[in-house]
Amino acid sequence: MNWLQKVFAAYYGTDPYYNGYWVDPNDHVYEIKGTHHSWIHDNQDLLRDEYDIDINSWREEQIQEQEAENYGQLLEMTIRDIAFEQEIDETQVVLTEQQEEQIQEEARSDGVHNEGVAIVDLLIENGWLRVSQKSSRIHIEAREDMPRFWDRAEMALIKLFPKVWKIAQYHIIINNREIYSGDLQHHGNLERAVEQESNRNGMAMHWR
Repeated sequence: MNWLQKVFAAYYGTDPYYNGYWVDPNDHVYEIKGTHHSWIHDNQDLLRDEYDIDINSWREEQIQEQEAENYGQLLEMTIRDIAFEQEIDETQVVLTEQQEEQIQEEARSDGVHNEGVAIVDLLIENGWLRVSQKSSRIHIEAREDMPRFWDRAEMALIKLFPKVWKIAQYHIIINNREIYSGDLQHHGNLERAVEQESNRNGMAMHWR
């Protein structure tokens, strides 16, 4: 998803005017105290028991995939360097046991790369809506290919920010596409408002 948005979210999480929410696949709302990824870390038991999302298992899988990718890249680089030094074809390179062990050691990972970003994506991929609000900006991030995406996003706005239906100056950003609450009031429907108006601000992703 949009990593830059998530970086800004970490900053906004320390702001007293920042509000954050997770909306689960059943449209239950969890208010965030801190950042979205810190809420996930603090509620691992809830996610495992109620939503079948096991963070520890996910983390282990991510590390294994990361180490396999690291190993492949290091192996390719090592073979290329040896072939260049010995002036032979790469297919003729035979690694020693020591070289193999060194590659395996260097490929090891201490944790998931950019875990704060990746762990947020995990919930989004499992049908959660990520909602943030700072001053007059409201962000909703979710998978648009999931069932009822637009209905769920609109219901989140109604439930959490009822003023957007009365006050015109709110900026509503849906997966980087920005409209104003006045557009929402004019079109009467979130999906229609985004389709008609969202092309005018391509810089929406730089705010969270």
